[in-house]
Amino acid sequence: MNEAHEHIKTNWQLEKEKRIKPSLWWKEVAEAQTANSNQSSVNANTPILSNLSMDGKAWFIHPVAMMNYFSEKNLLFKKGDKHEIIREINIRLAGFGGNVPTDEFTDRTENMIKQFQRDYMKTDETGVVDLEVIKAIDEFQEEYPIETYFAQAKCKCSTLKLVA
Repeated sequence: MNEAHEHIKTNWQLEKEKRIKPSLWWKEVAEAQTANSNQSSVNANTPILSNLSMDGKAWFIHPVAMMNYFSEKNLLFKKGDKHEIIREINIRLAGFGGNVPTDEFTDRTENMIKQFQRDYMKTDETGVVDLEVIKAIDEFQEEYPIETYFAQAKCKCSTLKLVA
């Protein structure tokens, strides 16, 4: 067992020396930047590294990904879209202007969403479904569970059987 452990340890040391250490160069770049920025006379042929982080940490944010992340408040569905979740939305919000249980995001769906945003969410009427609307629909369902209203609408008539 000790022999196997020593073999693994030796391989790890070799890996560290030959592959890992040579790839750890960013800290040296940051230190060189600090040294260059502290020099009063800069050689004209030396590139200025002022846009690098002084602490050696690199941050990368893809600009296109950021635009998509913030665009339209994470828009999920809009008029013309088709998805089974739209059917669920049409069913859950039928009381806000009425709609049919369809997978299509129609004009009626848009108007229903606008009324929900106005009356329940108390927000701007966009008529689109984003993460805020989905969250509000879930909150609405918890606040006004449909089972309660179905129970109230259930016939309270007797269970007498009709004889022919």
